[in-house]
Amino acid sequence: MFIRQFLLPVWLYISIAEPGGAADGGDMRAFRDSQITVAPSAAELGRSAAKIMVLHDYNGSGRWTRAAILSRYRELVRCLDVATPSDLQPLEVIFADNRRVYPVMDRVIEGIARGDTACIELGVEFIEEDQPFPFGRLLKSNAARALRRAELTPSQRERVRQRVIEMLIAGNTP
Repeated sequence: MFIRQFLLPVWLYISIAEPGGAADGGDMRAFRDSQITVAPSAAELGRSAAKIMVLHDYNGSGRWTRAAILSRYRELVRCLDVATPSDLQPLEVIFADNRRVYPVMDRVIEGIARGDTACIELGVEFIEEDQPFPFGRLLKSNAARALRRAELTPSQRERVRQRVIEMLIAGNTP
């Protein structure tokens, strides 16, 4: 009984808020089924008792994938002659049959706080980006906060100012 009482408000929220939900006469089952993907069983894969691990990678796409960020970081370390490069390996958590890879930008933000010039450049590029990211608002806010305390070049300061002006013109409060 407790589970039904707890889940019912969640179902109502989803059905009202999502297109195809109960609020607009759609079939909730079609919406729910479109969101659920079922992994093939071990027998279907031809393996006996194989365990399937589900990967949740919270890094961005395109220029902001884990591999792309690490590649750009290595290039920046070489160009900017960083004495002690930061370890940008993202936090990975494995629980039961789920593997979660959290954003590399968390490590970049830590590097900004330590004064790593390559991380500072990546942080400025990150806040200039308009593309949405998993945890994007939080990461951009933390990056901007870390950059506020970092020692920026005049060019980087101007780029940050320009981004803030663009956000204010667009109606977004930084």
